[in-house]
Amino acid sequence: MIKFRQTHQSAEPILFCIGKGKLKAFLSGRGFKIIQHLTADDMGKKYLTLSDGSTAGKVTALFCLAQAEVSN
Repeated sequence: MIKFRQTHQSAEPILFCIGKGKLKAFLSGRGFKIIQHLTADDMGKKYLTLSDGSTAGKVTALFCLAQAEVSN
């Protein structure tokens, strides 16, 4: 069994965020297009699922992962 230690820094402010449903517009307004966008649930399934099918943890819903490239 793999155990992960959860840490929390309550004094660490969030300095930047993109609202839910606004990522595509944010990136396209800056000349990029989305290649891949993973939600917290997507990342949990992809990166935290163990070989026996159980999960090693959960990604906080605050986070997502986006891969983008320059639009032509």
